[in-house]
Amino acid sequence: TRRIIALKDKSGSRKKVIIKKKSGSVRYNEPDDENMKKVFQGAELSAVPVESVLVMYTDGVSLGNPGPAGIGIVILDKEDRQVGKVSCPIGTATEAFAEYAAVIRAINIAQYFNTRSLKIRTDAELMVRQLAGEVEITNQRLKKMAVEFESLKKKIPSVRMELIMRPHNDKADFLARQAASADNTKPKRDG
Repeated sequence: TRRIIALKDKSGSRKKVIIKKKSGSVRYNEPDDENMKKVFQGAELSAVPVESVLVMYTDGVSLGNPGPAGIGIVILDKEDRQVGKVSCPIGTATEAFAEYAAVIRAINIAQYFNTRSLKIRTDAELMVRQLAGEVEITNQRLKKMAVEFESLKKKIPSVRMELIMRPHNDKADFLARQAASADNTKPKRDG
């Protein structure tokens, strides 16, 4: 039997979102866990299968490089159905930092749901090549993020990064741009 994290309405015919934005606040299954609050900030999820196969499209955007930045993630189940999305501002950051922040958030979400197999699809060619060890990472903050990614990756049985063409990543790009635009008026953070 496959367990699915979701709530159903009384009729049992419709699934409700279990984590969603509401007036700037977010509801969580575990409100005391600050790490989980950060992982699910800006997330809207419904019927995410536990211990299954997920595909996540990720993107990070910086308006100014550095400038207001955001991440976008689209989460699909093994039947290619969208089961969640993330659109979250991350403060002032570079484009590269935002790209890394998006894949780290994706792998954290996958870990929370005990995902057996995760495909991360992105159009960030330099990041994919850096994480594959093909290109040296010279920025110290990005090096730390790459180490964090590798550490998190070990906790999931199968993780594969796939480079895709930019037009195939339009939903994640839209979510990241939406988050970065929303962050224009917020206090700035170093990234």
